[in-house]
Amino acid sequence: MTELLLPSHISPNGKAFGGQIMAWMDLCAGMAAKRHCRFPVVTVSMDDLYFRYHPSMGEVCIIKAKVTRAFKTSMEVRVTVDAENPFTGKMKSFCGGYFTFISKIMNNKSDNKKVPVPKFTPKTEIEYQ
Repeated sequence: MTELLLPSHISPNGKAFGGQIMAWMDLCAGMAAKRHCRFPVVTVSMDDLYFRYHPSMGEVCIIKAKVTRAFKTSMEVRVTVDAENPFTGKMKSFCGGYFTFISKIMNNKSDNKKVPVPKFTPKTEIEYQ
């Protein structure tokens, strides 16, 4: 997922607003989780979220998410965010974290049911880490 940092994404100190970055991370992680289980998902938690620095207006944020583990009805998704200077092409990793999602059948009743999640099978050496 790619997002351009616009004036509405910038805090009073002239850098990216952390809450906006977190929202993009949650959206990207949710898409990865939904594509894995093919059901609606709900964010349960964010863990180990860190910011190495905050990019400036005009930089491009590249958000990547990947399911790293799947349990009975929940999934762990790793998210990383890089900033790219669109004029030089220089990339800098600045943010990352883990998100946990549960898969649910959503209906108008209060008995929303959790759905079993397909197993996650690592296919590459990197996915085993």
